[in-house]
Amino acid sequence: MAIKTIDDTYLIEIADAIRSRTGKTDQLTLEQMVSEIQSLGDTEPEYYGFVEHMDVLQPGERIEYTGINKDYTAMTLDLNQHTTDYGSWSTFPSLVENKPYMVKPTGEADYQLNENDYTLKMDGTASDISNVSYDGGAFSKFVKVYVKRWIDGNDRHVRFSYTPLEGYEPCGFIDTDGSEMDYVWIPMFYGSTVDGKTRSLSGIYPDINLNTDTEHTNIMAFSNRAAFFAGPIIETIRDMLYMLFKTTELQGACGKGNRGGFSASNPPYYGVLPNAVVGSGQFYGNLDSVSLNKIFHSIVLGSYNQNQRDPYYLVVNGRYKVSVDYTFDITGESYIDTGIDSETVDANKWLCPSVSTVVDKYGSIPIAPFGGSTDTGYCDGVRHPANKEITAVVQRFGRPGDTKYAGIASLNLEKNANEANWTDSASVLLRPPAGATDRKPAEE
Repeated sequence: MAIKTIDDTYLIEIADAIRSRTGKTDQLTLEQMVSEIQSLGDTEPEYYGFVEHMDVLQPGERIEYTGINKDYTAMTLDLNQHTTDYGSWSTFPSLVENKPYMVKPTGEADYQLNENDYTLKMDGTASDISNVSYDGGAFSKFVKVYVKRWIDGNDRHVRFSYTPLEGYEPCGFIDTDGSEMDYVWIPMFYGSTVDGKTRSLSGIYPDINLNTDTEHTNIMAFSNRAAFFAGPIIETIRDMLYMLFKTTELQGACGKGNRGGFSASNPPYYGVLPNAVVGSGQFYGNLDSVSLNKIFHSIVLGSYNQNQRDPYYLVVNGRYKVSVDYTFDITGESYIDTGIDSETVDANKWLCPSVSTVVDKYGSIPIAPFGGSTDTGYCDGVRHPANKEITAVVQRFGRPGDTKYAGIASLNLEKNANEANWTDSASVLLRPPAGATDRKPAEE
């Protein structure tokens, strides 16, 4: 056998390495060494993950942890005392590296904000958080993570890795040229147009009465590295929140926001609240249904203060089409055809999904049967278009008056690109400069 020609010292080194890896202390035969070496190729890479049991309707029982976090304790927020218990997740890279910054239009960080008081810089001096003359905006850093999703029977599997693995995709971190971005900047505040540029600043009202094209024009006027805060990055964040809090009932876990704040006697905003600094830290939630919340330092996540238009998720003549990067094409011709059609039953009415299917490189799309409720399944609502001959632009999250139908997974599919009213707007995601690689390794 050729293996007999290998130097004895080399075989001893291999045997020592195998004993170190396996914890075995006895002598190894050649056959045992070969078996152990072959088993190395069968070892699954480490990942964070969960299985969503879609046939289980109770939101706190749908999520089963897998991977590194198999025995983790979930995060919890005390919505009365406004404190965060990170459970076993205190060293999770997406949490550790999620810091608030004032960011230049180029996508370059200007300076970091005090996490517990955004009105201050890290050195204690005043920040530009509400300075409308500041040439930039307030964003929090969200680092690249690779995601793998698939359906197996009634189970939806989701896995996260901070290193590239076969079958994993950097959903939300693909630039329009196809390159991967090491991070993106998510908006801390709802989009507000100042001097023709959509910004992310405190102290001013979000935009109202703008259609999709005008929103796109104003976002691009802010920066050629800007995009809608929409598309697969939302899918990644939503699934990560399901994992962190181990439930699909994120209003109960993270707060109810301003979902019930509609006021017919308060035009033109009708209950939409101005951007504001709320609480301290990464997360802040409340139970009163008329206040702003924040998730990952962003009030756009969890406040349900205004529908957020997502032009990377369209319903074209009843067919779902999606963009896996930040390409803007309101016709959807350049987008991925998911092969999924919207529902025709009970169109223009809220339905509550309990089942979803996976779209490669994008995320998950809810499908029939809509067997959930505002307290079961995904606990959020979906409205399908009555008119299948339009190009509908998806609106996410919900707004004042949507009450329990609002939520991270809430989708309104009934409105076309030209509609403009007080309920709907858009916020800015900012991409880093092309080729930026200043993300710290996850282990640091």
